[in-house]
Amino acid sequence: MPILSSLSCTKAVDIYNKIPGPEALNELGKYLSEAHGYMGLIITRNFHFKDLHDVSIALFENEKKVILLLDDSDLQAMLEYKAGGVNPVFELEHLYQQLIADAGN
Repeated sequence: MPILSSLSCTKAVDIYNKIPGPEALNELGKYLSEAHGYMGLIITRNFHFKDLHDVSIALFENEKKVILLLDDSDLQAMLEYKAGGVNPVFELEHLYQQLIADAGN
């Protein structure tokens, strides 16, 4: 399912120059609503995947809010898709599908 067709098209984006903690996801989650959209992005140089991914899964399971976590490797993949003639949104869809799969386990 394409990510943009299943969620509100209004998005919130937080960009971090340091490694964000779980409180960053909870803070962004507070802003996600019908008025602001149910999808948020956190973009950072790197992050502790397990800590943040668990919070992201909990927000999805409990509140149906989607927060996708992107780091340098995800941005690099998006640039490679673009250079290869593929829409870079494919990487976001991949992250969204992974979140759904992990939430189902």
